[in-house]
Formats: sequence, structure tokens, C-alpha cells
Amino acid sequence: MAVPFRLCAAAMMLALASCSSTADPQGVAEDGATKRSPDTSASAATASDGPLKLPSTLSCEQSMGGTVTMSEEASFGIESVSWSGSPDTYHFTVTDLTGYPVLVGGVEYGGWKAPITLAADAGTRIIEVLSPSDAALLISPMKYWGTSEQLKRGEIVLPERYELRSCSTAATYPSMVLVREASCVVLRVTDPARQASKDFNVPMYGGKC
Repeated sequence: MAVPFRLCAAAMMLALASCSSTADPQGVAEDGATKRSPDTSASAATASDGPLKLPSTLSCEQSMGGTVTMSEEASFGIESVSWSGSPDTYHFTVTDLTGYPVLVGGVEYGGWKAPITLAADAGTRIIEVLSPSDAALLISPMKYWGTSEQLKRGEIVLPERYELRSCSTAATYPSMVLVREASCVVLRVTDPARQASKDFNVPMYGGKC
């Protein structure tokens, strides 16, 4: 069952002109309140009076654009410099000084901005939260990231998993990891063409991996 989210961070929805995998990932703005749905697609994202359903499939034109350089350490055709984890200063109880406060049905969450870069011509990667069960992943098309009023108000719906499709050059997608407590968030990335998966551990808010 979907659960409404409301993001309460002080600074919201900053537009980005360009991106780089070696740049400060926290230049990407935090976004609003979420709820989860098991089945959303690109055609499901609308500007209706109801919640905005973020697409589960994102393609090249929905990336952040700009010139992207992936690190030599990038593996499995995907990376995020923020997957090394949130800063040591981030902890619960979350305030604007100790992280990014997120409200989920009256329950406080902590957010960490983690834009995801997909290598050129990598094909498709499917990404989802493997554990803990109460963590969430927000990946948004760039066209909504800085302009959608529904996204600013947190009136959105998150899919259970995302399918990212590569471009002819490396491309970055806006993203945020959300947790309810100190956690080691395990993100599973699957390459459907090779039927192979790789797990990435993201220590969040004092959690150890």
C-alpha cells in the first residue's frame, strides 16, 4: 500500500546547469514527499491534480544533461559518488543541521542526495532497494526535478524499482536515498542483458556496512 511522504528540508528544488560524477553530489537538490507504488511507467507521470507518479523507466532525454566523466573505479556500468555514504555529521534525530529531514506519514526520515551515473552504451540497468525494507529510493526525470510543483510539495508516487537506459555518452539521473534510522542501505543493480546483478552498500546516518 502506498504511503504519502513529505520532504521538509529547508532548501528545495535547486535547478542544475551541468553535472559531473566527480563534482559535489550535494549540488543536486532534495525533493519532496513520496509514496510507493509497485507499478509505474513513464506514461504514468502526469500533471493532474492527483499525486505525480514518477516513472519507473528513465531514458537518455530524462537525464540531467551536461558533460559527465565516470571514475576509473566505476563498476558494472553504473556509479554514484554518494554511495560511499552520508557524512559523519548526519544522524537521527534529523534536523537541517544533521541531514535532510523527511516526514513520512508523521514519521521522520533522513535523506541523502545521490545522483546516479550510467556509462555510455551500457544498455539497461534495473536498480532497487534490497534492504532495509523501510528505506526508499527516489529517481526523478530532470524535467520534474526543478520545476514540478507536485514534486516541490511532495505529492508524488515512487515505484518499487527503476529501469535506467543508457545514452551514447555517460548520463546522470537525479536521485535520493531515504532512511528511517541509521542503516546500511543495500541497492541491487541488475543488468538484464547479462542476467547479472551487483549489490552496492550505502551507509546512511551512522549505519555501518
